Amino acid sequence: MNDAKLAQDQNYLKTLKVLYVEDDADTRMQSSEFLRRPVGTLVTAVNGEDGFDRFLEHSPDIIVTDILMPVMDGLEMAAKIKAVNKNVSIIVITAFEQSDYLMRAINIGIDRYVTKPIDNRMLIDTLLKTARNLRAEEQLSLKQKWELADMSIKNQKLQDALSIIFEFSPTGIILADPRGLITYSNKRTSEMLGYPIEELLGNDYLEYIHTDELENCMERQQQLLAGTIRNIEDERVFVRKDRTFFKARITVSLYEAENGLVCLITEVTG
Repeated sequence: MNDAKLAQDQNYLKTLKVLYVEDDADTRMQSSEFLRRPVGTLVTAVNGEDGFDRFLEHSPDIIVTDILMPVMDGLEMAAKIKAVNKNVSIIVITAFEQSDYLMRAINIGIDRYVTKPIDNRMLIDTLLKTARNLRAEEQLSLKQKWELADMSIKNQKLQDALSIIFEFSPTGIILADPRGLITYSNKRTSEMLGYPIEELLGNDYLEYIHTDELENCMERQQQLLAGTIRNIEDERVFVRKDRTFFKARITVSLYEAENGLVCLITEVTG
């Protein structure tokens, strides 16, 4: 994998919430210290029953769990979690000799496995692969939402369709005309930049990107409008209204329904 893709996976992992379930106190403490660095938020649990309660409370993106635990084992917990949300990613930690448990795991729909004793490099690689899959699923989901939006626009006003689909999105969404002037901004964009939505409308979205990166952004946008590239996917430093900075992943594509641009902004934490 090239460095750019690896960096994208690492940054995306830093936005995710991970639940780690392990009954052995020493192992839980040591692994927790390691896991807190690459992930966004780490939640821990001491057995399957506790893990299921934490899952309901925190809605993690990824679950890492041991199998053999008191009160409720990891696979029983996984089955209960999958019954609530079949799409949640679950990684089990297992020993090779636990073949009967592996068969149960396959039937439950476990996503990935890490063998004992835990190799931290293998664990982080597994987390990054899982994050990569989740990022791809998020992009597919957004694509499907755009397709639904295009269908809705044919039957109702643009603003109504945008409000239904985009207003409460965790991703910042901007629509701009071919000149880059903002015609629509959702609530998340306003929160990240610190401007009321009405102050964003009519402004060039590039003016909120740090001046050190502005020339490259303008060049990339011209390539997009000319059709020499299909989309822009970069990390950029944005400037808030209070003049503080934050780094975000930005994806810019042509938006045919409005003959303009659509810009997705996801803040990079850590």
